[in-house]
Amino acid sequence: MEVRRYDKAGKVWVTMGRLPERADSMYGWGLAFRGCGDRLIVIGGPRNAGEGYIEVNAWVPSEGPPRWDLLGRKRSGSFVYNCAVMGC
Repeated sequence: MEVRRYDKAGKVWVTMGRLPERADSMYGWGLAFRGCGDRLIVIGGPRNAGEGYIEVNAWVPSEGPPRWDLLGRKRSGSFVYNCAVMGC
């Protein structure tokens, strides 16, 4: 999956790069984005047969492709943890 930004002047979407390798969603659930100061936080992770990981990754947008930092990882079942993210 890709990270894109909208160029208002040109009225076009510009591809910045890719999401973290392990970021994934399950039928539209399990992937969240949040701006936190100068960082973009992405929460999500792969799931197989009801188990997997939730990962928190961060990127400070700049020129060039995203360079993601893994902030944390937690084993998860089928519960969608990012539904409780309220702030940073």
